[in-house]
Amino acid sequence: SDGTLSQFLGTILNVDERKKVSDTLRDNEEKLRLITDNIHDLVALTDDKMRFRYLTPSHSKILGYKSEELVGKSIFDLLHPDDLEAVKVKTLAAMEKQQPDTAEFRYRHHDGYYLWMETNGSLVLSADGTFNGAVFASRDVSERRWMQRAMLEQEKLLVMLQKEQELSALKTRMMSRLSHELRTPLAII
Repeated sequence: SDGTLSQFLGTILNVDERKKVSDTLRDNEEKLRLITDNIHDLVALTDDKMRFRYLTPSHSKILGYKSEELVGKSIFDLLHPDDLEAVKVKTLAAMEKQQPDTAEFRYRHHDGYYLWMETNGSLVLSADGTFNGAVFASRDVSERRWMQRAMLEQEKLLVMLQKEQELSALKTRMMSRLSHELRTPLAII
């Protein structure tokens, strides 16, 4: 009654398990952050409307966009107009089959030019099988595409060179034969 402490009542809880779970979760988050911050491929998570929900920092390095610029935008917004319909059809087919798929298409860089991307997409399904979005892992294959195009051009040039060499050989044979055919009558004359 005079305000002095007469007894102390307390409860002790063992939080070792909760602390271990919390530490494990923090360690896993740190590992995941290290992976996503240092991966060279573009990894993105979308919602069920195919709008970006999460993007790895590599989007900034490769495409020039900050993650914040793309979150909420459709994955189709940056596609090259010539590739748009084919990618939409492929995406719908993958959603219907509920199977992962791969596609190559051109994607617009922040500076306006297009890069060739090779993308592997997988669906994100809820426990009851409802479509919740997709995970895409993309890689810049522009250099490979340019090399393929250069190799095709080189092959075309080789074919043209071979034809030119064949024509030259044919011309040489015809001139030789014509010369032979003209020499005989001239010798007689």
